Amino acid sequence: MAIKQAMAYWATSDMRYANNALSIIEAWTNTNTAFGLQKENGPLEAGWGLACMAKALELLRDLPRGRAILPSFVAYVDNILMPLMDTYVIGMTITALRNGAKNVYGNWHTTIADAMISFGVLADDGGRYNIGT
Repeated sequence: MAIKQAMAYWATSDMRYANNALSIIEAWTNTNTAFGLQKENGPLEAGWGLACMAKALELLRDLPRGRAILPSFVAYVDNILMPLMDTYVIGMTITALRNGAKNVYGNWHTTIADAMISFGVLADDGGRYNIGT
């Protein structure tokens, strides 16, 4: 929903949409302090949310409130979300491939790649962007 609100702000210049988007991002980061287990849906849920929130905040980063939220959002992602996604992509996937697994790439990888690319752009983090590509 945050990305839709951010795009509505860009289309209309109506600050209500920007404020809604930023409120959603703040609420999401303050509420979602843990996700499911790494072998369950944790990385997937984290990726879904992060991809949308990062894109929304990228659209709103030049607003005063967007600038204010950005550092805490980046810290939240680095400390809560990325460890889940890193474990899945770097740990579990590489192990599966080494053990001969086939078709390990699917919706989880696509979701996590989108999240890492979106966050890499938002945080000006080329390393994270490259992991997603």
